[in-house]
Amino acid sequence: MMEGFPHRLENLRDNKDLSMREISRKIGFSEDAYGKWERGERIPTFETMMKLAEFHHVSLDYLAYGKEFQQHKEEQDKQKAFNNWIYAFHTHEIDTSILMRKDIPLILAKEDLKYLIKNLEWTVEQRLRE
Repeated sequence: MMEGFPHRLENLRDNKDLSMREISRKIGFSEDAYGKWERGERIPTFETMMKLAEFHHVSLDYLAYGKEFQQHKEEQDKQKAFNNWIYAFHTHEIDTSILMRKDIPLILAKEDLKYLIKNLEWTVEQRLRE
């Protein structure tokens, strides 16, 4: 399931130039527990995996599987378009609080996104005329 996890964990620790004792103290676990994770003798709990990922500034996907999650092309395109609109709103100092849910572009159908974009363009045009 998490093939390569012990090796990634060891590499991440080595990249920070920390001993097992030092890193175990920093993250709040015993050196024995941490050593078992690096040796592949035990698998950390989900909560511990989250703590390790946060400490090393990596995603859970990378920590567990060695690769980042890949969205499908259509989802990537939706997210990119949405992020561009958020940037445009911020550039023109338009309130974006209603649009700040990160899952909005993944929830909306293509037609809904087109409708949203049309309305956003009109809003930006109106703002620029002020």
